[in-house]
Amino acid sequence: MKTLLSALLLALTAAPLDAATQEVSLTPTAVISPFTYWGSNPSQGRFYGPTGIRVGDEFFLYVQGGAYNTTTTGPGSECREVGEEVLLFKAPWTAQGLRGPFQYVRTITPCRTDVAQVHYSPGSVFKSTADNKYKLVVAETEGGSSPAEGHWKRTLLGSSADGVTWTWSPFIKQSSVGGVTYSVGGVTLVQASLNSNWWGTFLFGGSGQGLWLVGRIRVVMDASNPRGYVVYLLAGDGAWRAVGDDGSFNFVPATAWGGPAELASPHSLVLNNATWEAWGDYSGLPATAGCEEGDPATTATFRYRVITQSGPIGPVEEVTSSVRPMPSKNLYGRFSPFRINDMNGVRLLYSASTDRMYCGGQGAGYRGAEIVVTEVNN
Repeated sequence: MKTLLSALLLALTAAPLDAATQEVSLTPTAVISPFTYWGSNPSQGRFYGPTGIRVGDEFFLYVQGGAYNTTTTGPGSECREVGEEVLLFKAPWTAQGLRGPFQYVRTITPCRTDVAQVHYSPGSVFKSTADNKYKLVVAETEGGSSPAEGHWKRTLLGSSADGVTWTWSPFIKQSSVGGVTYSVGGVTLVQASLNSNWWGTFLFGGSGQGLWLVGRIRVVMDASNPRGYVVYLLAGDGAWRAVGDDGSFNFVPATAWGGPAELASPHSLVLNNATWEAWGDYSGLPATAGCEEGDPATTATFRYRVITQSGPIGPVEEVTSSVRPMPSKNLYGRFSPFRINDMNGVRLLYSASTDRMYCGGQGAGYRGAEIVVTEVNN
């Protein structure tokens, strides 16, 4: 599911690139790793797609993956009926804790047994000012993980008072418009700063397509609505149109950016220097170094662009690195970036990597992916 969810953040082809951010000063450190749980055979599991939030004096990191169905131990093995789950890890909210091994808590997504090949993938987590509860958006698939084959059925909204125990409700679901089935995933929401609304981005694609297109979403609190809010998507005609209370929509969303040749997926939205940035990964630039995956055309690096709730979208900014290959020769060496500022204002970047697997001669797609942390200077 990595190629679908943390796919490739692309910019407008005419926009100049500006290497405005660099990884610095911190050697990549694994904070969540399959080597910890399946040391003799780390390909038995994988961790990627991190999103996190501070909860009291701890930092919670929600990641996708876990043990494979046949693996009976380790995170995610509690529900082997589900292919991939959303798993909760935590660490002390201290400078050392954020840079050290995280402790596994539990799987938080439903353990469905009624449908085969269910997978879950996290979008973003935030705290709502409307009810003072944590919110987590999670995509749910059935029958596999290919949007082209219609597996992406719905996005769920989780609500929690403590970040550990979650209740789930339908948020947006696969819908048919003009004979075309549209699948939605990768919903990334943040809390608006001036009101109680939420806003962000999402990925979508029509029948037979991947989640190639980036759309824009806003959620307006409404006590008179059965859900307590109304979801709006920016439609192709330029108007914000409401999603039904059951999560369905009857219009084609507008494309903010993306396309079949521009696989695009903002993985996280981060507030940096009073501006919001959409961070994602990208493939296609010439590789600098790293352990080659096998196909020299498949490289991996990070990019981001400034974004506002409903206004202009900025040009792509390139991320460079002084601590690890960027772009990497390994397609799975750099993916699903998530950025936070620690208590001292240091900018930490959590992401997934299979560098240890590939450099050890054990490459197997994104099996063995681990969550690593670095620092960035901007």
